[in-house]
Amino acid sequence: MEIKQNMKREKNNDFFLLVKGFLCLNSMPASIVNMRRRVQEIWSHCCIYFRKPVLTISGLIFSHAFVDVAVISTFITYITDNWKHQTLSKAAAIVNVQEGLSTIFRLIIVNIADTHIGYFKIVAFTTALFILGLVLLNFAPHTGLLPMLLITVGIAGRGPILKQFLAKHVTNTQEQNANNVVDKDQVVARTNVWWSVVWFLGAVTSVSLLVFRPSYTIAFANSTVIMGFAYVFFWCDFFCYDLHHEPTECLFSIVFRVFKVAVLKRFRSYPTNGCVHFEKDSNEVLLLPHNPIFRAFSCLDKAAIPETPFPDQERQQGKLCTIEEVNRVKKLLGLLPMWTTLLIYALVEATGSTFFIGQVYDSSNAIKFFGFTLPIHAFSALESLVSSTVPYLFNVLIPKQWNKNKEKRQLIALLRIGLAMMCSILCCVTASKVEVHRLNSIHNLTSMSKFWLFPQFILLGIMEGLVRDGLCGFFYSQVDESMKHYESSLNDCVLGIGKFLSVICVVTFKGYFGDSVDKSRLDKYYLTLAALSCGNLLFYVLVACIYSWKESTPQTVMDIEAGDAELAIVLTSTSSEKTNKMRYNLYKRCGSLEGDCDDMANKKLPQRSSTFPP
Repeated sequence: MEIKQNMKREKNNDFFLLVKGFLCLNSMPASIVNMRRRVQEIWSHCCIYFRKPVLTISGLIFSHAFVDVAVISTFITYITDNWKHQTLSKAAAIVNVQEGLSTIFRLIIVNIADTHIGYFKIVAFTTALFILGLVLLNFAPHTGLLPMLLITVGIAGRGPILKQFLAKHVTNTQEQNANNVVDKDQVVARTNVWWSVVWFLGAVTSVSLLVFRPSYTIAFANSTVIMGFAYVFFWCDFFCYDLHHEPTECLFSIVFRVFKVAVLKRFRSYPTNGCVHFEKDSNEVLLLPHNPIFRAFSCLDKAAIPETPFPDQERQQGKLCTIEEVNRVKKLLGLLPMWTTLLIYALVEATGSTFFIGQVYDSSNAIKFFGFTLPIHAFSALESLVSSTVPYLFNVLIPKQWNKNKEKRQLIALLRIGLAMMCSILCCVTASKVEVHRLNSIHNLTSMSKFWLFPQFILLGIMEGLVRDGLCGFFYSQVDESMKHYESSLNDCVLGIGKFLSVICVVTFKGYFGDSVDKSRLDKYYLTLAALSCGNLLFYVLVACIYSWKESTPQTVMDIEAGDAELAIVLTSTSSEKTNKMRYNLYKRCGSLEGDCDDMANKKLPQRSSTFPP
């Protein structure tokens, strides 16, 4: 009884109950059932949920992690060793182009999945191409770029598509509220936990198997077999998957339509009165405030200006866009300054999969781990572990109440990205110092332990974990709910463009590169990247200050000065005969008040237009 009273007294302490439930199961047989239910609730709240489709999808994630460490991370050494007449710079260019293409394919595939065929078919198709590419690498390596192209498409299908497909299966119907809506934060947390844990297990398994026989043939064969079994296992649970999909409009089509209509109306002047005032049911939608970010894109507002009293007909003819569409495009374009700061950062990230791996491969003294030689893949696994762990460690340092405030969440995201860029500078400087030490050891005929390379891989993982998590939080704070699922594909596409720029950077400083790592001066190249990163950090601080500018919020009554181009134009997204008649009456009233509006414009008197917060 005393133990039960203690449990009742501490029922609000989840951690206490979880520990006590495991410690007291044998001494409390009468309360095992109640404790078991409570532990299950805590377990569910802690983002762990067991369901058969989750396990089969996790098998596919496990195989992708295994292949990423065993095959993809060593592409540069495989090219220099097995392809004829391939120097270090050419191999790095091939790898960077492959990584850049995968991000572009990913953005295209996400739009195809959303607008047409859904997530399951994309996952099944791209994984099949991935396996075919691995088979060609095993049995037909002379096919050259074809296996890499197939693997690139497979990589594009695993990112946001596979993760979103997993997110559809981490909840059950009992967790839905009365409106059949689940907690999105809980879904995201569960998905991230499952993905991180399974990915880590796949990476560790890859390193463990390659410790015994570290060769390309064994790595490719093991990867093909494991991904093949995972693919068959994935199909075995076909009838348990949630295959329901509601097609949505393609993001590219919305952007294209807004630009097209804005160009067609480029010579149309802004209205000189506040009578262009349409309602959306009981609320109204306002154009974005003209802050320093959105002022450059104010010309797109003309796409939402109707030319006739019947805007529904204009919209059907493709001559008018809703205010929601214009705002979505403006918010997306408002991310361009931030994305620009990531291009130099991507140059540093590109060295992690190219020159860093080359340094490990050409280092003379191997690392012994329990009597076994630690393979080159262990460094990629270390980077993956650090990058997945850093966001959780960073969240521990942030007060929980800050996450409830939108402005503070944005500041936290900006801080993450800034710290990542500082780590990129430290990473380049560290890699340069280590490379100088490595070259000196070669000239002095001494050996250098590969442990010297651990710091630069750790810094690389830290900066990747910070920037990706920071970009995710910043993207969520800037866009609407309907665009949040494009976060991963859009941000990765920007980093992929940086990978293409890495090719140009290598060609520009081609004097630093020889046929191999030992014949190159990577230390000078790393210092060059460090200098570029320092300048980029200053540019980022300027951009972050602009984003931190407090935006004006819509008010109940908004002053609009007549004749100003920055008028609030409120446009409906619904259609009915009643609203069309209302708009026609508004146009007639505007015509009768045209003289009054002109007088107000000449006297520079403010007009008032009643608005409601969105």
